[in-house]
Amino acid sequence: MGWENMQPASFRGVTFDVIATDEEISRDHAAYEYPHVDGADLKDLGRKSRPFRLTALLWGDTYEYHLQKLIAALDEPGDGELIHPVYGSIPSVIVTGYGIHHDAENPDSCTVDLSFLENRTGTALFSAALPEMFGASLFDTLDSLTAELGEFFDAVTAPLNTANSLIKRAKTVESTLINTLLTYDSDISFTMDQMVGLAENPAQFVQALSEVLETHVANMASAVPALASTAPVTAIGLADTVADVATSSTVISTWNEVVKDMDTLVSLPEAFINGDTAPTVDLPSDASPEDVQDIKTTYAVAAVTELASAATAILSDDEQTAQLTPNDIGKLVSDVRIRIQTTIDLFRHRYEPTRETVTETAAPVGIMWLTLVDSMKTIALTLQDLGVMILARRPPLTRRQVQADSCLHLLAHLWYGDHHRSAELLHLNPEIRNPNQITAGMVLNAYAR
Repeated sequence: MGWENMQPASFRGVTFDVIATDEEISRDHAAYEYPHVDGADLKDLGRKSRPFRLTALLWGDTYEYHLQKLIAALDEPGDGELIHPVYGSIPSVIVTGYGIHHDAENPDSCTVDLSFLENRTGTALFSAALPEMFGASLFDTLDSLTAELGEFFDAVTAPLNTANSLIKRAKTVESTLINTLLTYDSDISFTMDQMVGLAENPAQFVQALSEVLETHVANMASAVPALASTAPVTAIGLADTVADVATSSTVISTWNEVVKDMDTLVSLPEAFINGDTAPTVDLPSDASPEDVQDIKTTYAVAAVTELASAATAILSDDEQTAQLTPNDIGKLVSDVRIRIQTTIDLFRHRYEPTRETVTETAAPVGIMWLTLVDSMKTIALTLQDLGVMILARRPPLTRRQVQADSCLHLLAHLWYGDHHRSAELLHLNPEIRNPNQITAGMVLNAYAR
């Protein structure tokens, strides 16, 4: 973890800067030794109380005042809460000692070596998970879902190659898969031989489709760095200079385009059949929507996987989420969860009857679809937890009435003592057209502190 991600350290509410931390954690044990026998039998007796050693730096014209406050907090008897810069809140520690060091070559400053000892059993470190760590775990889950989807699609299409009565459906499926790749040809180019080979290998097709969608979204969402960076090389290339973050309106408008495009993907197989989208490769003349229902369910999972991946990329970026309002964060999470629920309903309608015949088929589709549903439920819950985690790091949201004609800079100064937070007020109130004309009586969204 980089130092830029550290939390402000404090003890009993007194804050201080930390330039170094050091922990040596040990476990207790009992040794049972026997005469004339080499070695010993050991019994683990549990982890000992964790010691925490920090080096604090106090500096500036008022460092003596801050030093007095820190000494008073350290000298107070009993336990207290330590906010560790890496691990977050440690509810109960006691002070085991501290040392104060002054240096003639560094006036108006001092370092304080602090030693604390954990006071409660069962305390977990990293009590507040970081969004980027949470997001990394979610990305792993999404990768696993793609692999499971490949195995499922392979199993569900396996009978098409063994039954003569399903030749028409097999040709319809193959043509639909090829037409899908041709639809995204501007993002990733395949030769016709490659597309035919992927269409004949459903598991490989799913993996290729996942890569195509990732690149497609990166190209489409190039205005949002958190999404554009998900694919290092794209068909349209990378801009020479890219902003670190996008505005709230840019993120939401881009997100809406991505959602619309993934919805189009799900309906694409039936669109080829109905003629709403002209296929490049002809389908059998008697092809019907029923022939492509397995493709539709597969595309639905691929679409929600890409949407969840895009939402996770945005929500894992601290700088980007700082530009989003609570409603924006709620929209990202809600859009994905709604489509996951729709996909689960689609699976239940399509594959619930196969559970009764699971012992009669070579490919256990009647069981495999349940695994996919469980994975999607896990992703929906994890993404919701990620959104809640981000919102929980912010102060409570409230509504405040403007008492006199003003502007956002002045309101930020009056409400928070910091005029720089005017941008925050504008993010929370996107309906404001002119931040310099705020009239008395307006009710604005604002953070409680």
